Amino acid sequence: MPPCRAAGAATGRRGELFERSERRLVKPTRCSPLRQETELWRRGKWRQTPRAAGAATIAFPRRSVETIKTLKTLFRPKWTSKICNSETMKLEVILPESEFEHIRDAWTRAAITTKQADPFCSSPVWQLAFHEAVSPKRRLVVESASGSVICFAEKVFSPSNIYLTPIEPSWFFGCPLLGRYSVDLLSEAMEFITREYTPYFPQIMISGIRPKSLLARRLLKEFKKNFAIYLHDYGMQCAASLRGGLDGYLSRRSGNFRSKLKKARKRAEDNGVHFERVLPLSPEGALSIYSRMLTVEAASWKGIHACGMAESPSKEFYAAMIRRLSLRAHARVIMARYDGKDIGFIFGGLAGNIYRGQQFSYDDDWKEFSIGNLMQLEQIQWLCEEKVVRYDMGPLVGQGMGYKEHWTEVRIPFQCWRLEKR
Repeated sequence: MPPCRAAGAATGRRGELFERSERRLVKPTRCSPLRQETELWRRGKWRQTPRAAGAATIAFPRRSVETIKTLKTLFRPKWTSKICNSETMKLEVILPESEFEHIRDAWTRAAITTKQADPFCSSPVWQLAFHEAVSPKRRLVVESASGSVICFAEKVFSPSNIYLTPIEPSWFFGCPLLGRYSVDLLSEAMEFITREYTPYFPQIMISGIRPKSLLARRLLKEFKKNFAIYLHDYGMQCAASLRGGLDGYLSRRSGNFRSKLKKARKRAEDNGVHFERVLPLSPEGALSIYSRMLTVEAASWKGIHACGMAESPSKEFYAAMIRRLSLRAHARVIMARYDGKDIGFIFGGLAGNIYRGQQFSYDDDWKEFSIGNLMQLEQIQWLCEEKVVRYDMGPLVGQGMGYKEHWTEVRIPFQCWRLEKR
């Protein structure tokens, strides 16, 4: 994963936040070409149309709302009462994690039980770690009701150029709408958003949408009348099933892959390399193991070229993440060691029974010994012993991501949509 990019105004350089081409569905009409661009719901084919966009980042604060009755219709529940009171909503600068404590469990539960493309990155561990490390002064709104959560952050470039985005808007992995009633919660929040920003209305970014999912259909049904909806970005996550344990996992890999791993493991053992499992159970323990990880990172090719997690804001981001993970014993770290010295690490965290890999690195002097592959294998063996069912490895496409093809067999597409008020 590349270092975090801080939010900032679009500069025209490719790669800046939101400085990407968008895709919109186009419906043929007899009007001028500029008038042919229309919304997602009108047709099922994409057409590339360049469009400048400003940067933005927003999150919703953590105010609780009344629990409503469970309703019958799954696709479009008919509310007997409003899910939330928009009069009590407000955007706030929230710094301490304790401010979200009363809905953190509901937020986490919604992230891991609603078939998200990336459950871990939809959870408060990922989202709030990014907020703390990269943009702690942004106003957040997190609203929860009846097991559903919406969570956005604000980015203001000017009074007329405002965005509400996921709290983490750098990679768009997580989804800010979680749970059966999240679309209804967002719909009722529109009154608050209108009141907060009048006479303008912010553009709303919704990431982590699985194409053709229930969430995608409900978003189109609910907002197509009053919003133009654009495909802002898309990507592909990859994962591996861990069902059947380590033997089951290896049975889904090629014979050549298994043979190379076996030879690499024997060579490492013959040279005195061994592996240590670390499960930090406190912020102090997390800080201790993180310091060891950074020492290894400094000796890796990423550290040598100053492009790894030892650079800001990645350094602060992962520190905040592992600290939060340690509070629930959800961090998993393996250190590769030789002669009493750390020569490699692999790190990730649990979201329910799904593990999400984060970072791994090894001393550049050991690059001929397949230390990275062996740490992956050791991590998988540990996860299988704990009955974890899936290993999420993040994005499949990008610089340095090709190795994931051999480790995974599951592909999970995701999209980021932009809603623009008509």
